[in-house]
Amino acid sequence: QLLLEVTEIPAQFEPQAEQLIAKLNSKEAISDILDDTISLLFKIKKCRHVEQREMAEFLAQLTEQLTELGKKASGVKSASDSSSTKRNLLDNTVSTQMLDLQKSSKQATKLEPLKQLIYSRLDDITQQLKKQQAIEKVEREKTTQALAFLSKKISHMEQESRELNNKLDTANQQATHDPLTGLANRLAYDERLSIELARWKRYKTPLCLLIWDVDLFKQINDTFGHKAGDKTLILIAKLLSHHCRETDFVSRFGGEEFVMLLPNTD
Repeated sequence: QLLLEVTEIPAQFEPQAEQLIAKLNSKEAISDILDDTISLLFKIKKCRHVEQREMAEFLAQLTEQLTELGKKASGVKSASDSSSTKRNLLDNTVSTQMLDLQKSSKQATKLEPLKQLIYSRLDDITQQLKKQQAIEKVEREKTTQALAFLSKKISHMEQESRELNNKLDTANQQATHDPLTGLANRLAYDERLSIELARWKRYKTPLCLLIWDVDLFKQINDTFGHKAGDKTLILIAKLLSHHCRETDFVSRFGGEEFVMLLPNTD
């Protein structure tokens, strides 16, 4: 019953958990209740894995969107480069107009036609400059707006990505650690055991498995209450963690049982 109460149960499994707790209180056959409890815990574990996988997929999609925004930002830079190209083209056009004007001035024989030619060319140059300035103003405004939008969007998505990563880390922590003692739980032990066994088979190095079982633990609960039993388990977990190497692995296997994996130890 205590295990069900300390386990974070998803909403869809709450009715089943409440039924099991009711059965425990009614003193039904413990073997049937244990089977149902184990089945429910495995369903919860599977549900947690599905949620973590979906969150990881969402983060992958978020990364793709950030990449797409980066491409759009490159497009803004291209537009800026295009504006520079247009300005260079205008400079060349104005230079050509001025050279033609100088040439015509040297070859002119009458003042009035020359004045008309100069006024005409200056008017053309002025109109081209005004047109280019208007184009550049519009392009600058568009670029500024696009950059502001992209900056805001990227900032928002980066914040969302950080929050999701934090949630995913928290979910992984909760899924692989015992809430009472803080040690790795049965799920984390199964995963680590697979890794250590694979390493043992490949490199033929020693591997030691220790199983700790607290004697007379039921008497602690019966005599001093479950809170005293919880404090006892927490203390034992700290002692086991403190008196092992960094390369060793300690987990709470269940109830008052603890397991340790010691690589490179005979």
